[in-house]
Amino acid sequence: MGCPITTREVSASDNGENNAITAVSALQAPTLVSSTWKVKPSNNALHYKYTFYVKVTALGGSNKYFGPYELDIGCTTTSVVYTDAASGFVTNVPVYVGDSVVNKYTFAQPTSSRAWCVIVSNVIVNNDATGTAWSGSSQVASTQGCAS
Repeated sequence: MGCPITTREVSASDNGENNAITAVSALQAPTLVSSTWKVKPSNNALHYKYTFYVKVTALGGSNKYFGPYELDIGCTTTSVVYTDAASGFVTNVPVYVGDSVVNKYTFAQPTSSRAWCVIVSNVIVNNDATGTAWSGSSQVASTQGCAS
């Protein structure tokens, strides 16, 4: 029979030979829940992704780091996937001379892979690598030109 584990600690890094713990203040120490060791956040209302290691120490002082592990809490970019609405994303709406321009385009909300991750805002962004908010005026484009 091996040496029994005496402590389990959460660390922000694998400190190797140093063996010092780098505390992760937002995560609680591992606790035994139904014969399984679990790490829980101090505040489960935050939308945050934690990366951590677990250091185990055996009777006699030998220790080892395990990990890294990741814990996604809430609606993070790695825990939720958004999908275009079933109606699809419409990229253009024809408007002819004399047509009303009111309510011509309706933006259909995407759906979230997690029901509790509710979309709170939409921002039209530039179609480039910057993704900055678009601040221009309405754009009119013609693919066929004007007929006389």
